[in-house]
Amino acid sequence: MVILRQQDLPYLYPNGPLVYHLSGLDEGVYYYVRATILSDVGMSNETQAKNQPMATQQISEPPTDVSLLTATTHDDEEITNLTVSWLPPTSDGGTEIIGYRVELWETQALTYEVQQIDLGWPASSPPDSGATWNFAFRGVTSFGLKQDVSTINLRDALMNLNNETDFPIGYVDVNRTGDGSTGYTYLVTFMDDSRNARDEPLLQVDNTFDDDDRTTTSSEITSGVRPEGANEIQVIESYGTGSGQRGSFNPDDSIIRGWWRIKFDGSAFTIYLSSEASAADVEGALETLETVGDVSVTREDGTMEDGNGYRWIVTFITPVGNLDPLEVDVTFLWTTNSDAGILVSDGDNDVDQFGSFSCPACQVGETAVGYVYADTDADERDYTFEGLTTGTEYTAAVSAITKFGQGQRAYGAGSGRTYTLPLFEPSLPTEVSSSVKTWSDEEGDDGGDNERLIVTYAPPYSTGGSQIVHYRVELDVDLWFENPVAETFQCPGTPEYAVWTVETGATTTNGTINGGYFELTLTRNGQELTTDPIPFNAVALSKEEKPADLITNSTVHCTYEDGDNRDYCPTFRVQSSGSMQSKVNALSTLTNGVDVSRREIGQGRYTWSLTFLDLEDDFDLSAGDSAQYLSLKGPGTQSNATSAEVKVRKFQAGLVHDECHGDMVVPTDGGLEQGQDYYARVFAYNRVGFGEPQVATDPSKPTVVPSAPDNVYLEVSDADALLVTVYDPLDDGGDDITMFTIEYSLNSTFNQSQFDNITGLDGGEPYYKVISGLENGRTYYFRVYAHNSQGQGPYKKSDPEFEHPYEEPGQPTNLVYKTTSNNELTLGWDPPSSDGGDDILYYIVQFSTSSSFSSFLCEGDDSDIDGAKVLPYHTYYTCQTSSGTVYARVKASNSMGDGLTKTPSPNYAAPSTQVPGKPSDVTLVASGAVSGNYSVAVSWNSPVVPYHGYPCYGNDTNPGDCPYTGIANGGLTISSYTIQYSHNNTFAVPPIYTLGNLDGSSTTITNFTDLNLTESIYFRIRATNSKGDGSYCTETGIGCSSGTLLSVDF
Repeated sequence: MVILRQQDLPYLYPNGPLVYHLSGLDEGVYYYVRATILSDVGMSNETQAKNQPMATQQISEPPTDVSLLTATTHDDEEITNLTVSWLPPTSDGGTEIIGYRVELWETQALTYEVQQIDLGWPASSPPDSGATWNFAFRGVTSFGLKQDVSTINLRDALMNLNNETDFPIGYVDVNRTGDGSTGYTYLVTFMDDSRNARDEPLLQVDNTFDDDDRTTTSSEITSGVRPEGANEIQVIESYGTGSGQRGSFNPDDSIIRGWWRIKFDGSAFTIYLSSEASAADVEGALETLETVGDVSVTREDGTMEDGNGYRWIVTFITPVGNLDPLEVDVTFLWTTNSDAGILVSDGDNDVDQFGSFSCPACQVGETAVGYVYADTDADERDYTFEGLTTGTEYTAAVSAITKFGQGQRAYGAGSGRTYTLPLFEPSLPTEVSSSVKTWSDEEGDDGGDNERLIVTYAPPYSTGGSQIVHYRVELDVDLWFENPVAETFQCPGTPEYAVWTVETGATTTNGTINGGYFELTLTRNGQELTTDPIPFNAVALSKEEKPADLITNSTVHCTYEDGDNRDYCPTFRVQSSGSMQSKVNALSTLTNGVDVSRREIGQGRYTWSLTFLDLEDDFDLSAGDSAQYLSLKGPGTQSNATSAEVKVRKFQAGLVHDECHGDMVVPTDGGLEQGQDYYARVFAYNRVGFGEPQVATDPSKPTVVPSAPDNVYLEVSDADALLVTVYDPLDDGGDDITMFTIEYSLNSTFNQSQFDNITGLDGGEPYYKVISGLENGRTYYFRVYAHNSQGQGPYKKSDPEFEHPYEEPGQPTNLVYKTTSNNELTLGWDPPSSDGGDDILYYIVQFSTSSSFSSFLCEGDDSDIDGAKVLPYHTYYTCQTSSGTVYARVKASNSMGDGLTKTPSPNYAAPSTQVPGKPSDVTLVASGAVSGNYSVAVSWNSPVVPYHGYPCYGNDTNPGDCPYTGIANGGLTISSYTIQYSHNNTFAVPPIYTLGNLDGSSTTITNFTDLNLTESIYFRIRATNSKGDGSYCTETGIGCSSGTLLSVDF
């Protein structure tokens, strides 16, 4: 029971309810409350509280034993999860825990603030050339800037902005877009980690363009976030005037009197707070709102309305991020002057026109980079975050959740507050195999490679959390890999950038460079651009440039522009300010610029190393004669610019690597032994190191197609087949010969070919193949290819290069066997109907007195042949013999051999005298057509072809002479010749004139009585011996068989 005096209790509002705060109660215990009035008369009846019982409650204390754990080893996956575990808090704040909130964020990551400045105007009405604009930031205003100020000079103005003691803007990067016809847009990135790594207030821009259509605006593109973010800070300040005393025990005695309350983000209001509420009162009240988590509140004297009120500075530990402003109810807050109020200032970076904070104590909340959270059930004691980034440091916090919302955070103890997901070596490369390298179309004939192999592999299942830098491929003749052939394949993600060095020096050994500048000229993409002057001692990087309160002393890069900027960027400052990086990056032919390091080598001399970040190697850097602008001093010397020098050298060529996995040629430059088996293994490498190797299942050996077969022989097999004999090539290409391909064609160009193969080579060389089904007698060209696992090698022509299938010829046809004289017999024949597919080389004619041909007559000079050898263009042969009955036969022979013999029918004959043959070579010469003395001179030779009409030798077209004189005369002497002539060519119709008993070999005929000399006169002549008359010769020619009749015309 508590007895209170009425005068000691404040009113909720004038003449309203009295207010009393109970204290010293036990947390979580439910209490009943009643009130009675005590007067001089006595005690009234009690009045029960309407909403009793009620317990004292607050947000939960932090959980305990928080730890961060993840796997310490990995198999084939990267470790991208993190488990946070905890135990319940020692105190739940007097109310039931309904869950836990687990929060996680990246510890070190930050986001740079990016702001945009837009200058705009109509294309038809641009600003005057003298028009300027400026910006303000944190209470400091810049000087006027040209309407088309360059990015270099805007950056210069930003970094040199100062109030003589403070430079609010650190290192920035500036980009510009737009062609100026309707304005420009500038993007400003705040990149100073220590000075501007936060959500910065907006740059305030103003202009002197003096036209409503010409505008200057600024906006935030990306809010900056410092590492681990930032707590939202809001300020609640009470104000008012009147009688009373601030700090009175009874708020009704204060200047600002009464009660107020707060709500946040849609919550109900807190309990009423006294105008004299302490920081703890406000903090405790806020933490009873379910939309508010853990806050910290401080109180200080107010500054508004003569400082009669208080400022409660509220720092939100939770929730995180940029929050909505608190809302207050001041219905029951009052002063004697009725001007009481409360102002809530949000952390929204609100600034005035000069960029000064409207609430310097406020702070906009920043959500940490990578922030995520999860709410669990009350009985959960751990939670696993997945999909995180390896190698990244994370911070985790756990809070209990009650009906009052998120409780106090708990972190891991000591170094366990954060955890970096580990990086490991990569796991095994996958799908590793080796195979023979075949030539590409550009390299050759797709026939294999005798010094290199293809090693195929795919990336590992796990990179270990770090990018694969390269793969190492090893080949060795055994699985121990004690002496491997190795090659490294760099990955595209790790290019080699072009690197150039620039070094200043002096031709005099002891000379010291003490001032001046030089210039660099870059030739690229057909353009030659020269930098602004580079100070002799230029720092390497843009972020190393230093501002100054007097801008002309600044080393921040500036450049001269058309117009008047000489006040803040005079010539000497252009020559003495700016980093090597800024000066080179200003060249428009570079996209990604350069990275620069600097080494001081003494006596005012430096070496700069420039790494070009564009992925090419088309840079040509020089200093020209700009060394003349350097100042050089030394012992005993005067300033002598010509003694200084600038050396520019290319240190490393730029190279973008091809794909580092897949089908890789190893070793690139060759050197393996053809036909030797090599085992392959592959390692993956990241920044942690090499992973374990994966070995290919089977070895491979460098192999090419074989050389041509050593020898190929071609011969006839039979009438429609040829035999091919093949020998192994001298070079098998490094692998077993598996097959030979035989190509054959009817022409030497092989434009229409047929193919056959020789397989089954186990028996060893030589290898045989009969090519059958060929056309008898046709010529075929042959060539042969050897095969191994890589395919077909070059061909070898056969020896001979061509051949035709054939067999022995058939029998001669149309045989005739005649008695020519008393000591000659003549055998005649026609060629066989088939020559066997080969030319007839000769005929063998056999004569014998025996029907069994046990002995032979008329044999030739060839002792290997039984009989006479007759050349193929002869179809007659005469045997000189005086024997009785003689038998005859003949056979043809070609390259294959002798055909079957053929006998005439009858097959025998006996020598005897015969009538003579026809006179030969008869000629007629007519004369007298002019003189009227008509005559015909007739001349002839003795017979050449015997009476039977078959030559002794030769053939019908070209008959040969009989071997001895008189044979064609029938073996007897010709006694006379008889000539007949007539108008009738058949000599069947008179008149027919005959001149008989002629001797010699010519005569002249003059008697043409009863003949019509205007008509043709036909002649014929015959020979006669003692045996009788021969046949008439009626045609010209040696055998009287030319087809031309003997005739004359006068």
